[in-house]
Amino acid sequence: MISQRANRMEKIKTFIIDLENPLGVYYLGQVVRGEIILELDTPVKIREIRISFRGEAYVDWPSSSNPNDKTSGPKKGGFRLPTDDHYSASEEYFNRTIPLFGKGRGEGEHNILPVGRYTFPFDFGLPDALPSSFEGPWGYVRYFINSTLDRPNSFNINYKRPFTLIAPLDLNSQRNVLHSTTNRGSKRMCCLCCKSGPVSGTIHLDRIGFVPGEEININAEIQNLSSFDCDVWAILEMKTIYFSTSRKVPTIANGIKNQLKRKPSEDKISEVLVFPPKNGARMKTVKTRKLRKEVAKITHPGVDGGKSVVWKESGLVIPPVPPSFLEGCNIIDIRYFLKLVVKTIGLSSNLEIPIEIIIGTVPLRPQSVVHACLPVTPSTPPISATLSVPSLDSYDQPPSYSESVLGKNDITDESDDEHTDGQLKFAPFYTYFSKTQPTDTENAPKDS
Repeated sequence: MISQRANRMEKIKTFIIDLENPLGVYYLGQVVRGEIILELDTPVKIREIRISFRGEAYVDWPSSSNPNDKTSGPKKGGFRLPTDDHYSASEEYFNRTIPLFGKGRGEGEHNILPVGRYTFPFDFGLPDALPSSFEGPWGYVRYFINSTLDRPNSFNINYKRPFTLIAPLDLNSQRNVLHSTTNRGSKRMCCLCCKSGPVSGTIHLDRIGFVPGEEININAEIQNLSSFDCDVWAILEMKTIYFSTSRKVPTIANGIKNQLKRKPSEDKISEVLVFPPKNGARMKTVKTRKLRKEVAKITHPGVDGGKSVVWKESGLVIPPVPPSFLEGCNIIDIRYFLKLVVKTIGLSSNLEIPIEIIIGTVPLRPQSVVHACLPVTPSTPPISATLSVPSLDSYDQPPSYSESVLGKNDITDESDDEHTDGQLKFAPFYTYFSKTQPTDTENAPKDS
């Protein structure tokens, strides 16, 4: 609903965007359909009613090395100190404005609508090549609709409605996802002047391609030759890489009040990328920033000093997260790692053994798993009249759509003010292949 101030001044009861698809999840090439609903308690003068469709990516972070800096965020026009230089980049995928009533349709600038309820239908065809929606602490890929009630001699009223775009990542068309992978590591523990025996571990995966809702089978071996007991766990870690193309020292901008607050960390982690960077000829990059976040975790009882254990368990459920690589976006890249972690003592850091995996939106077909030696034929999700869902030979039911485990972002920008209403906090929805929705609080995301 519109703000109380506007309601008191003009008796505008309702001004909202109502989508035909209430969940607001769309695939490439689909048509976004809906209507603007306007309800008036008294006659109102209107110059124009228009609607805008925007798709864009934006990254932004301070040049300060302080990981707890809270004065920045991926907001165009966000508040900054004049001395706070920062890195940023942007991409625009589409930006179209359509008049639905009034001036833009040749109906004049001084229209008076009497008391009543009015609907203004709209539709917009999405392009065939776009990256999936993503909301992160230092950047985003965002799609939204903005409706404007433009009134002569008065402030405009705006309503903002974000929606989710899913660009299919079909595991059946990805190379190497059926290959088994093993990684090993060891570390010698040190407690002050006392040295101890090494701790070593091995983790093995039968395949490296998964979709949200699937369980990863943990197959690991831990050998503890030290004299200390060790805790053991496995995590799914999301690594987001932000690419900037400029460095600026902005002036103080108006219009943004509630800055995003987060505590990112950039602890160095030794890892080998199974998949090379997606764009070797990426645009000129001034600087990159990496953020690692734990999005799921499963624990083991631990290993006593001088003992070895074999850990075989299925239970690390992949939560609703964006697909790997974020294909189509040149300023944000996403990777996922399954990590075996052995807690050490003293001055030593934990032993971490990572394997990179791919998280897609279309699961592997049974025949792909059984006949792994045969060539994999790519498949494309079908498009229906309402909501396109992946082609799923391996699932009896289509996927559900669950809100991102990363949580909601404040999506206001420099064009929004106190007269803007709508869904101003937003988290995308992603495919989730499970009979039950994610409820395990242990799978809440954490900054590593």
